[in-house]
Amino acid sequence: MGLSFRTVYGTVLDFLFPKQCLHCTKYGNFICNYCTKHFVRFETELLCHVCHTPLLRTQLETSHARCREFTQLRRVSTSVRFTGITKNLLHELKYNYYFGLAEDVATLMIKTMDLSMLTDTTLVPIPLHWYKKNKRGFNQAELIAKHLVRLSKKSTRVIPLLTRVRNTKTQVGMKKEDRQQNLTNAFKVNPKLLKTIETDTVTLVDDVFTTGTTLEQCAQVLKEHGIKHVDAIVFARG
Repeated sequence: MGLSFRTVYGTVLDFLFPKQCLHCTKYGNFICNYCTKHFVRFETELLCHVCHTPLLRTQLETSHARCREFTQLRRVSTSVRFTGITKNLLHELKYNYYFGLAEDVATLMIKTMDLSMLTDTTLVPIPLHWYKKNKRGFNQAELIAKHLVRLSKKSTRVIPLLTRVRNTKTQVGMKKEDRQQNLTNAFKVNPKLLKTIETDTVTLVDDVFTTGTTLEQCAQVLKEHGIKHVDAIVFARG
């Protein structure tokens, strides 16, 4: 059986530009096993995605009953804390354009996430505005979603169902109220792609969860177009 183009291309790149750990600079991987074990802060406690206080693991929803009137999301899964080595990982991916790091992000997510969240659903990446995507050359959420499907060996479809119709300001440093205003009417559903959705559940994919405003805005738009359940899987919790 012959090697795929992806395998050959990846092997050549690894030979010409060997991967180095972003933390200790050891050759081999962008985050070596030692640094993963000692410096990546994996999520160990389940928190309500609305009020951010502890939650029992026995329930399906990741919000308290008292909080559900304030959210459009059923479940939100985060894998690591947005600090130190994982913060650096996302910075290199998004702003230094190391798109290959998306696979390392997905690999870390697979270590902790409930893989049932990739079953009987459609993955929908949080979109970038076309100007920002063209400038960066890729949408990191879409790359992460595709790697999650490949690494988990699932048959889940990744569909860019949402479009960001306004080039919104960066959310970094904004208060929750300002984030909500910044994202109002920023997302639309692609009607042609909506007809291809075959699942009752759509799962949003993003890189960082801070207040959840982006996810909530997207979930609201999806529900307005008939999607029954909206979940989310996110790499890091800020």
